[in-house]
Amino acid sequence: MAVLPENLQFTDDFPPIPTAAWETRIVKDLRGKPLENLVWDAADELALQPYYRSDDVKPHSIPHGPRQNNAWTIRQDITHPDVSQARAAIEAALTQNITSLGFVDHGVESTSSGLPLTQASTWTKVLDPIDLGNTSIHLLCGYPEPAVFEAFSQAVAARADAPAGSSDASPVRDVLFGKLEKDALAQRWDLLVNRIQKNAWGP
Repeated sequence: MAVLPENLQFTDDFPPIPTAAWETRIVKDLRGKPLENLVWDAADELALQPYYRSDDVKPHSIPHGPRQNNAWTIRQDITHPDVSQARAAIEAALTQNITSLGFVDHGVESTSSGLPLTQASTWTKVLDPIDLGNTSIHLLCGYPEPAVFEAFSQAVAARADAPAGSSDASPVRDVLFGKLEKDALAQRWDLLVNRIQKNAWGP
């Protein structure tokens, strides 16, 4: 039985190809389109080139510690149906640099869990440990959104920290899925806008 060497160097059998030769072939395959079209502008002002050569790899050190001007939002959705356990999950999340919380209503058809968000008492309990000025709130409530907005509004009415966040409210979706009559679409929009303005909901 043949014994293979420990270190196989397959690349030794092929001559190196200069970068200019690679680019000439790429430009030919692009059929007149500029090579810059292949550059991908990723998030955080990072431009990724379509290819890299070994010469592009430069020794560098990876910085440690918190980044400057890091505007990323870290969100955790709260889905536990028990209010006390949901609050415990919130308190734990806030110790882990969570900057955004999503609340799932138990009436959402796509999930078997969630909180009774149409009850103001639920909001009072789960919002108590949250600094609304530093933690955005996102409502995942599906069809019952007007009632969820009303309950949320009652819970934050006496608070000094104004809430900011978003909602998955979509009256058009409700019409398409037969949960809302088409004639009631404008009324539902007005109702949601009124609830948002009443809450002084931030961006």
